[in-house]
Amino acid sequence: MTDNIMEKLIEGNNKYQWKIKQDLEPIEIKGKGPKYPVLFLTCMDSKIDIHRIFQLSPGDAFVLRNAGNLYTKDTLRSALIAVYEYNVKSIIILGHLDCGMKKVNLMKLKDKLNITSLKMIMSQGTNVFLEFQKFFKTFVDEIKNIMYQVEKFQETKFFPADVKIMGMLYDPSTGWILQDSEFSRYSIYENFMRDYKKIIENKKYKMIDYIESIESEILGIKDIKPAEKIEITKIGPQLAKISETFEHPEQEITNFNPHQYGEFQDLFEKSSEIIEKTIKMVSKIKTPKISVPKVKVYIPKVRKSNDN
Repeated sequence: MTDNIMEKLIEGNNKYQWKIKQDLEPIEIKGKGPKYPVLFLTCMDSKIDIHRIFQLSPGDAFVLRNAGNLYTKDTLRSALIAVYEYNVKSIIILGHLDCGMKKVNLMKLKDKLNITSLKMIMSQGTNVFLEFQKFFKTFVDEIKNIMYQVEKFQETKFFPADVKIMGMLYDPSTGWILQDSEFSRYSIYENFMRDYKKIIENKKYKMIDYIESIESEILGIKDIKPAEKIEITKIGPQLAKISETFEHPEQEITNFNPHQYGEFQDLFEKSSEIIEKTIKMVSKIKTPKISVPKVKVYIPKVRKSNDN
């Protein structure tokens, strides 16, 4: 199993090297510190990908990990270096829902450890559960844990006053990030989960505002002439109006208006040109994903006369 993992990792590095050679993933080393003055302390859970969640690039931020995103002497050591050597101004404790540290059964874990581990953990006392809890620091509430770790960092008094220490909560099942103002007011985890759907609905509405704010970037409107912008807004209603005439494809040709069909042809040619230009722009955009409703256009069937 270990050999297979090593082969997979080496294969991945070979792919990375190939991309470097092809200029698909250039290596950029700028400065001695991260691009943004921020340090994340998050969980070791493999589903937590800081760079993907916040759309960051390698070199943009410092990231620390441990089981349960906990304050420890080692995370403090790294944080002090980040702040005083690399001028980091924000420390973010990023916890997540459904954390594995809530599910660890300490007594079952005890039975799996070897004697050396047991002796080390039990070196300070005889109460097995207490000593295991002190060592592994399991918890039952992700929100309380985040706020507790924030307090632990703040209580040290080791950081300058301009360094902000805050908490965030990530939901791996949806990809949403919640700021501490959205969850810290809940003293009971069950109350938070009761309101969770409402919280996410509010965030979705804000997402609509965000999409509207970058509408020109998404659609590439800035590259379209003013006259074409006007035509884009007219295309939908006009197509809908014309399609109403052809709602029933099997209708008799006697109901067909040649002038209206000519109008449809002109509009279709004009819209095709604008839509083609827009598609080229949109195809370059990876996020956010936007679904565009399909427009059905019904063309009448022309029956040939059998008078001959």
